[in-house]
Amino acid sequence: MHRRSVLKLTSAALGAACAAAIGIPGVNYVVATVRRNRSKAETVQSVIRLKDLPVGRPVAVAIRARAQDAWTVAPQQVVGHVWLLRRPGKSPAVGPKEADSKAAVSPAKVPTAGDVPPEDVDIVEAFSATCPHLGCNVVYQQDKQQFLCPCHGGAFDRHGRMVTGTALGHENPAPRGLDKLACSVVLDAISGEKWVEVRYQRFQQGATRQIVEE
Repeated sequence: MHRRSVLKLTSAALGAACAAAIGIPGVNYVVATVRRNRSKAETVQSVIRLKDLPVGRPVAVAIRARAQDAWTVAPQQVVGHVWLLRRPGKSPAVGPKEADSKAAVSPAKVPTAGDVPPEDVDIVEAFSATCPHLGCNVVYQQDKQQFLCPCHGGAFDRHGRMVTGTALGHENPAPRGLDKLACSVVLDAISGEKWVEVRYQRFQQGATRQIVEE
């Protein structure tokens, strides 16, 4: 092989090696960032004590979680809002909440499912406060007992269902009802108090059914 050809092949190989050394870590960093963000798309947390949640009147609570944007990390950032509605009725049996410091609690003071009869716990519904139309936060109108989107006029009844255009007097732009979230009442193992626990997720806007945002 000619000497010039050998030099060209060597130079090309060195160039490819340098490009790989720079590019592969960069690609891995971007992929890892995307994966981290996806892992934070869902959070489960206790949001309010049951005794502080009035019966029959929706209450909005903030969802806080660790948020990361590229190199910036914000602990306990508000990542969304949820509307809670407590109403009388039977709820499934309540179990003790797993406590981080469970080992520090005397076993005799840890409540059990038998301590709280199901009939003592009302039903709690949880809805995302994000309008499924274009993502504005809905507000609650007590006089109409409806959730209203102030941006485009989407309206929902107190159970999150869409209000018909006939009842509104104009077309409801929302493609579906408010997104319902998994919700339960749990016992705090340390204080023995009942808390409302919500599994918060984000859903795609504009779709006619609930699709988890990735």
